[in-house]
Amino acid sequence: MAATNAELILIDCGSTLVSRIHACFQPHVARRRTITLVEAAEADFSTADLVVISGSPRQFTDPVQGRGYPEQFSFLSRVTCPVLGICAGHQGMGLYHGARISRCERQEAMEPIEFLVEHPLLDGIPSGTAFAERHSEEITLPPGFRLLARSKRCGVEMVVAEDLRRVGVQFHPEISGEPGFRFFANLVSHWV
Repeated sequence: MAATNAELILIDCGSTLVSRIHACFQPHVARRRTITLVEAAEADFSTADLVVISGSPRQFTDPVQGRGYPEQFSFLSRVTCPVLGICAGHQGMGLYHGARISRCERQEAMEPIEFLVEHPLLDGIPSGTAFAERHSEEITLPPGFRLLARSKRCGVEMVVAEDLRRVGVQFHPEISGEPGFRFFANLVSHWV
């Protein structure tokens, strides 16, 4: 289902995968624009139908890189449309909503993801499907969110807050092939 008139605002947190994210949404969202995380502090989200927050090479737990980093996600207080956080975007959104973050073993591989419940965002994707991982930090479940998926190496792979229309994924659907494309299509179909 194409959302031909929808507008996507992609918040680039310094990811090298921004063009891949745009490509995944291209069949579903007619208008796409990118802003930086710094620009998000003053951005107007009133015309957005979907906000996506990218991954980042920065670490929240690093004493230098992480200084002031969580506070940059306060723009979420002004976003009323659906939000998807990917990797660091998932972590930043989780921290904004009260999660805690910690270091974990660096993961850079395809990892089977176990789905814990049925949900429209997961339609057509079997539990145990492998998604790309690129992270060395993980969050706890944010208050008010529901845990949808985990893996052997990460207890909080996917969370959702239906009332807020916010979803976070620790994995990278934009570089996970067909399952990732299906996830993006489900997101648009479910919320946009």
